[in-house]
Amino acid sequence: MAKELHFSKTAKRHYMSAPTLSRVVQRMEEELDASLFERDNRKVKLTPEGKLFLDYAHEVLQSWQGLQRQLHPEQNNLTGEIRIFCSVTASYNFLPKVITEFRHQHPAVDFHITTGAASDALPILERGDADVVIAATPPKLDSHLSHKPLGEVPLKIIVPKGQKHQWRSLPLVMPDFGLAQTHLNDWLKRVGHNPGIYSTVSGHEALVSMVALGCGLSIAPEIIIEQSPVRDKVDMLDTLVQPESFVVGIFCKKRQLKSPLLDAFWKNNQ
Repeated sequence: MAKELHFSKTAKRHYMSAPTLSRVVQRMEEELDASLFERDNRKVKLTPEGKLFLDYAHEVLQSWQGLQRQLHPEQNNLTGEIRIFCSVTASYNFLPKVITEFRHQHPAVDFHITTGAASDALPILERGDADVVIAATPPKLDSHLSHKPLGEVPLKIIVPKGQKHQWRSLPLVMPDFGLAQTHLNDWLKRVGHNPGIYSTVSGHEALVSMVALGCGLSIAPEIIIEQSPVRDKVDMLDTLVQPESFVVGIFCKKRQLKSPLLDAFWKNNQ
């Protein structure tokens, strides 16, 4: 239910009627004395209490699986689900490195992969909507998070094709938030440039597209530029001062490593 946020679809998947599922949820809410879902005629979404309960339910399930393995050590196969969030680019540049060997060793473990904007990764981990995320490492990492680096990704300043020499006359296509915005602002200070902002854009791929359309100067990870379908419509600046690179890594909450499943996965990525 928490995945699909749809009573009819969830009920069908579990071979029950929607009213029956609704009564089950209602009984849970009565026992907890808290609303788990907000529902109206158009949509269903988790309440803050529902997100807390979902996080708790995942921990209980993982603890139960760990107890089963302790009671039956002869059954050495890990089972369960690991929820991973990453960007589309990370899914084919870093995800295979993270899961391939573990899947070979533990074929009964399921991976639920969700993709989205790279800047959303750590907030999604904090909300409990993923067990593991792949993201750029922030300047200051919260003490309750565990982190392992996967590699360095250079950031490049990009301009429309053929406008390298006019870059100081171009307006700015600004990332809406996140490390890319921080690194772009830092680069602008170091080169002594203060352009006007043409637009604010979410997502690295969209930044490349806006520059390819001739909208101005921006920043993006080199791997995204190289793999973009509009790569031939942008140029990367080769100035002496270059933006600071991303250090991409995997992250999880330290307390989740109490789960034998996540602990095994984490140790596999030493």
